[in-house]
Amino acid sequence: MADFSTKLITFAGIATMFTGMAFGQAVCTAPSANAVFVRSEGVTEQVADTVLTCSVPLANAAVTAGQTISVTVYMSPSAPITSANIGTGGAPVSEAFAGINATPTTFSATVGQTKFGSVSGSTVTFSSISLPAIAPGSSVTLTITNIKINASTVATSTGAPTAVTETLFVSGTGVTPTVVSSPAVAYVTNGLTGIKTAGTTGNPICQNINTFTSAPAAFSTNFTIAFGEAFPNAFKVAGTAAGNATIGSEFTGHTETGYGVTSTSANTATSGTRIKIVFNNIPTGVTLFVPLVFGGVAFPSAAAN
Repeated sequence: MADFSTKLITFAGIATMFTGMAFGQAVCTAPSANAVFVRSEGVTEQVADTVLTCSVPLANAAVTAGQTISVTVYMSPSAPITSANIGTGGAPVSEAFAGINATPTTFSATVGQTKFGSVSGSTVTFSSISLPAIAPGSSVTLTITNIKINASTVATSTGAPTAVTETLFVSGTGVTPTVVSSPAVAYVTNGLTGIKTAGTTGNPICQNINTFTSAPAAFSTNFTIAFGEAFPNAFKVAGTAAGNATIGSEFTGHTETGYGVTSTSANTATSGTRIKIVFNNIPTGVTLFVPLVFGGVAFPSAAAN
């Protein structure tokens, strides 16, 4: 009786093994990326797109349409992922996005599924993306885009910019589970340079410097603050999701909006690059006015203490 039980278990194990072998599996290799410079002051800095290639060896069975691939991306250093949430209602999604075979400039609905990511801290997961049929000797590519990070958490120095890389855990019914690492997807460095003030003077606390009216010309300049780009295109325009309809257009167009995606709304940025200037030790009762726009006339914004 004991011998019969052992044989049943052995046969069951063989059946399970052959059942698993009936599915084809692709092998994914180290991804590629064209690293970009990101601003160390920025909290929503988009890193470069990552392209993962998965091939079916000639000795393997073909991958059939509908088998899946899942990818979890870990940022290193572990900067928080700050990709915007888009959509309305009870289930807005992250703009972090992955898709099969961007051919040649956008994702094709006929060759594979696209998927919004699920962000948790410094990781993002793209679950159960449907693969197209892949014959032995053939391959597909998976492009990951719109990963934005809080670059201000990445330690930098006065030397070379700090590299940011990605580690990818790949799994699913259509691929051999593996862990692969990307080359640098970003280099973190200062985005601002030449920061200085000029024309500052002492003013009596109990005396009005200007009288507020509706005309900007009624205000005289009490001080100026100057700054510039530390690297080309550190300052970006807002852009639109519709204008970024092709892979990589956010980098060529130098926009704060990433690759254009839509849930129930689009991932268009709310503004171009914004600069935060902090004034300390403002006495109680003093109101400070600063322009809202650099390089042009605009009504001032007030900050009171």
